[in-house]
Amino acid sequence: MELADRLDLLTEKLKSLVMERNILAEENTDLREQLDQMKVELHRQTAAINNLEEQNKSAKLAGGQNVNLDNSGIKDELNALIKEIDQCINLVKR
Repeated sequence: MELADRLDLLTEKLKSLVMERNILAEENTDLREQLDQMKVELHRQTAAINNLEEQNKSAKLAGGQNVNLDNSGIKDELNALIKEIDQCINLVKR
């Protein structure tokens, strides 16, 4: 193989390696951006979890209050309280 042929072969290999390096650099940039986005999402979710844990702790400390009531249970409880308030108002008016 002549020197010129070897030089051409080396040039082609070098071009191929440069192209591969550029592709990998782009992929690396994309992966770093994804990592940054995931870090932000992780931070957001961690804050949400901490907030929910605090709410749960507060609910437990409130004692005796059932935080697992469904909407109809809450509605019934509110209606009962409204009736009790109406009765108190009627007693005060007398």
